[in-house]
Amino acid sequence: MRRAEFGHTDEVYFDSDGTVLKLFNQASKEQIEEEIKLLKKLEHLKVPKVMGELFTCRGKLALRYTKLEGKSKKHINSFELEELALFLKEFHALNLKSNNPKLFTKKRVRELVLNSNDERLKEVFNSLKVEPKESFVIHGDLFWDNIVFEENRLGGVFDFIDACEGDPLFELAVVSFSFGLNCEQKRGLLRTYGMAVEVDELNEYIKYALVYYCACRVKVGRDYKDLMRLL
Repeated sequence: MRRAEFGHTDEVYFDSDGTVLKLFNQASKEQIEEEIKLLKKLEHLKVPKVMGELFTCRGKLALRYTKLEGKSKKHINSFELEELALFLKEFHALNLKSNNPKLFTKKRVRELVLNSNDERLKEVFNSLKVEPKESFVIHGDLFWDNIVFEENRLGGVFDFIDACEGDPLFELAVVSFSFGLNCEQKRGLLRTYGMAVEVDELNEYIKYALVYYCACRVKVGRDYKDLMRLL
């Protein structure tokens, strides 16, 4: 078994039998149980399957999953982007509910920004014209390293621990800045997903998502300069 080279909050190990072991450093038992329930509802999609029950390992809550085939990529082509958009369209269309706290509400983001004491974040947040909805369960952390691709096809999406009720446009915004999509790629993402909004509106949500993740990093003492450069 070897330790993975990614993951900011959890320890992830790949076993020789093709399974993945995750040790949770921060998530509560309730959050993990919500992820287990969600993954069972998504079994027909390209997501990991939970292997066995929640247990304790090295004093931490742990869970074993099937391993998704493929690699994470910081930049994706049009075929991969289309596959990801169709995955999200099908996932969000399930209209699921979650008991997890709603992480991306404007009220919560405002509180995070105010507590950050970062004047630039405050300035951008106050300039935004967004009214996020909590209409569907979204992944909530759809950065490039939570997605794998194999031969121009989506290998799968994992790490649903932050999944909660939120706005699908927030999800598309995270995909957009995480993969560094240009204007035409953003149009393609919206078109394939089937969302009738302009790129300008998506760009406002990109700023909103960036402000959120910057403020979250301030809260836990992580560097956020890479995200600030995108604002």
